[in-house]
Amino acid sequence: MRDMFCDMASVVPVGQHGEASVIHDVPDDFTIMRSMRGLMPLEKRTYTRLLVGGVLMMTDADFERRTNVDVVLEAEGDVLIAGLGIGLILKPILEKSGVTRVTVIEKSADVIALIGPIFACDR
Repeated sequence: MRDMFCDMASVVPVGQHGEASVIHDVPDDFTIMRSMRGLMPLEKRTYTRLLVGGVLMMTDADFERRTNVDVVLEAEGDVLIAGLGIGLILKPILEKSGVTRVTVIEKSADVIALIGPIFACDR
């Protein structure tokens, strides 16, 4: 299946607003080995991570992409997304022709201020 998710590092820049921050990083060899042991393998590429209050909330790691494929494939009509995160599912859902409206609910004002403007549209 074609990868419906884009390279989030090229969409969401490194930044911070209040408690929310976005980092880009490439896992080291030890982290890659450890991820295979936990059955969530990583590649040697740049990942985008969202932290709120220093706690990891969202990433575009392969396991996040895998677990969200069905969400994107099934989206049509009016779509409600609980949690903005880094916009991993929002971007492909906004691009779907069968989607008429998308509403995102996010509890962190800092995440909205940091990530929201990237995806703001009048659609």
